Amino acid sequence: LYTEQHDLPAGDLRDHRSQAARADLIIVTKCPREPSQEERQAVRKRLKLPSGQLLAFATLEYDRIRDQNGTPVKEADLHSTSVTLITGIADPQPLLRQLDQTGIRYSHVEFPDHHHFSDAEASKIRASGQVLTTAKDATRLGEFLDSFWVIGVAHQFARDDRETVETVLKEL
Repeated sequence: LYTEQHDLPAGDLRDHRSQAARADLIIVTKCPREPSQEERQAVRKRLKLPSGQLLAFATLEYDRIRDQNGTPVKEADLHSTSVTLITGIADPQPLLRQLDQTGIRYSHVEFPDHHHFSDAEASKIRASGQVLTTAKDATRLGEFLDSFWVIGVAHQFARDDRETVETVLKEL
């Protein structure tokens, strides 16, 4: 939660946590599952939200793995190819758990969040075989690689939370 984070560059916050008071809606992302009502209330209390401030929760959902052109990679290829996972994201653990569940064989090369790849790093990555990366990292790595696989990720809201978010967005 943002109440337990620090401002950049020491942490992930891009704004001071006091600015959350200005928000109509607070969204807690990367939840492992949809929280119960008790869990929702516990988070509201930890965040010290005023009673009128809306709160929504989102889980991560991973898309099919696709090649650099957007074509889905065949299931047989996913399980017969050893891949090098390249990440430059804040917390790759949810992605690693997802890949572990799918049975894809991979080795993980982790870079810091928002990493700008050097020519030397790109050369090593090219030499590592079949590369799998996130859609976010593909935007930075794509200029260095001719062939790679991409896994997309999206936040998914429970029905009521989605309606709350949509209502707030319509009022903007």
